[in-house]
Amino acid sequence: MKIKHLIIENFRNYQYQQIDWDDQINIICGLNAQGKSNLLEAISYLSLASSFRGATSEKLLKYGCDCFFLEGNIIRQQQPPLTITAAYANDKQRRWKINGVVQTKISSVVGLLHTVIFAPEDLFIIKGSPSLRRRFLDVQMSQLYPEYCSMLIRYNQILRQRNYCLKEFSYGTGNNETLTAWNQQLIDVGSQIIIQRQKLISLIGPLAAKYYQDLSGGEQLTVVYRSFLAQAANDEDIRLSFERLLHRLLAVEKQRGLSLCGPHRDDIDFHINGEAARSYASQGQQRTLALSLKFAELELSYQQKGEYPVLLLDDVLSELDQKRQSRLLQLLDSNIQTFITDTDFDFDLRRGQKLIVDNGQLSQGRVNHE
Repeated sequence: MKIKHLIIENFRNYQYQQIDWDDQINIICGLNAQGKSNLLEAISYLSLASSFRGATSEKLLKYGCDCFFLEGNIIRQQQPPLTITAAYANDKQRRWKINGVVQTKISSVVGLLHTVIFAPEDLFIIKGSPSLRRRFLDVQMSQLYPEYCSMLIRYNQILRQRNYCLKEFSYGTGNNETLTAWNQQLIDVGSQIIIQRQKLISLIGPLAAKYYQDLSGGEQLTVVYRSFLAQAANDEDIRLSFERLLHRLLAVEKQRGLSLCGPHRDDIDFHINGEAARSYASQGQQRTLALSLKFAELELSYQQKGEYPVLLLDDVLSELDQKRQSRLLQLLDSNIQTFITDTDFDFDLRRGQKLIVDNGQLSQGRVNHE
């Protein structure tokens, strides 16, 4: 999968730009705060239907403008080419089209342009809150399997309604029949999410361990999905355990007005050479671990879909020592279209193109070919 052409209008600090991308490596150089990461954000917005930095669509508008527009032309190995357009205006409406056809569901957009993003913030996948690790799983699953995205949206809707129902008991207006109905839906959809997440970890964990060993020079990594259903061994066990735990916690949940169990409270454990990475890993180890997860995403997508996603590396190399930089660059397969932002104007590779960014304006740098 490759993005051939991108149009940006009134997005972040870009007024208007048309860009043809190299099939292999695109180096985006510039000083800080010139718009390097904004280019990657535009690509990822077409992929994820949201900002990988967590910004709202309103925050992506160029200052003084009332709408932005993005268009990407995508080439795929296994399927016909496609054009994705995204537009947002001050009326708070996001508008999507695929090959000119209006899309009404976000799940119809997410993952058509499959991207893997590595940014400095991804260190928090290792050392941050469990919600960041859950989001890592959910983004990957949603891009691989569109039905998971729909399932996750449905689960969050159920969770909100159930929490609202639980709060009513603290006001003396709760309804047990209504709560029972939401309980059943929470179990049905929540169990499927746990099953799918566990399946993903069983696939991506060994791949991440392999890449981590290569990048670190031999250290051992293990990745484990930690569910609130600690003893659940198979699909039926997950459902039954969920149901029993929900029943056991019901009185406390009514008091607190909050759902205390479900996949929204699960986590991932990372261990390096047997030690918890969150507590004991150095910053270099944490960065290498996060990067290994991203390469594992690439490989898993290739195994599942028969083609590599687009790889976005935002300000990654400056944080790695020379040895790890070299190992990383050796892992860049020529079949993977890669975008790298960097402040080093002398950055050089054997293949690809270099673009210079200066306050939202692009100019062509030196182009190298094998």
